[in-house]
Amino acid sequence: RKFCRDRYGDQASVFENAWQRVIAVADAYDYGGCYASSVIPFSPWARRTLMHDTRDAELDDATATFKILSKADLASAFARRDAIDIARQLTDRLIAREQRRLEKAFDAWRAGASAMDLERHLARYGRLGALMADLLAQHTDYSLYDTFRRLDAVHPVLNPEFGQVLIDNASCYYCRSHQYELTQHWYLPVMLDRVQAMRKRLAAGDRTPFSYGSAFADELHAKLLKTPLDSMRPTMPRTAETLRKTLRALAETAGNGR
Repeated sequence: RKFCRDRYGDQASVFENAWQRVIAVADAYDYGGCYASSVIPFSPWARRTLMHDTRDAELDDATATFKILSKADLASAFARRDAIDIARQLTDRLIAREQRRLEKAFDAWRAGASAMDLERHLARYGRLGALMADLLAQHTDYSLYDTFRRLDAVHPVLNPEFGQVLIDNASCYYCRSHQYELTQHWYLPVMLDRVQAMRKRLAAGDRTPFSYGSAFADELHAKLLKTPLDSMRPTMPRTAETLRKTLRALAETAGNGR
């Protein structure tokens, strides 16, 4: 409480409420990497940690948390940064949960269940991935391009391939996290490719086992390493209204997930 009072002043109660909710979510999960570890698995251990965790009840209040944040005074960059910090943790766990539910729904469809549940999870899975990218685009802390600019301002970067070095380092299995460029240009395309492939299976009535391998992800990663970093930079306006709109969309999408 003292932390929030000192940090947020008049908005202390709003942010304290939000922090308490997200800390409860964070405490409920064993760390196994960010949601990218379920989207692009890098080891059997990481996949087991994320895919076999059934403590999803802690996420049932995610909609309320997003709504609390959307009603906060987001006029200052400081408040927006902390709101994004809280929201990204919730969105991360929601995507990991949706990956688990998606796989279970596909297996159920293969066993003869209706496709309605699977279609619902496919839509939500892609939507959450896109909203995570929108969220991270709205602050410099989550952009490799902005990191590059800050470094270059301190001392001109001499390595002409340093942008690709940042991408390569950030995309290794140990460092994958909430970087906009990877979220928008790697994790999300892999998620959408999975959605498209499953929908093709549904249309064709193909109930053979689905592969969650990394062939497409590996191909896309190789292309990223040849792509100029500045061409992947975030361009979304970093305003209070833009963030409020993103938080409201997250509240709606999370609310449809019960």
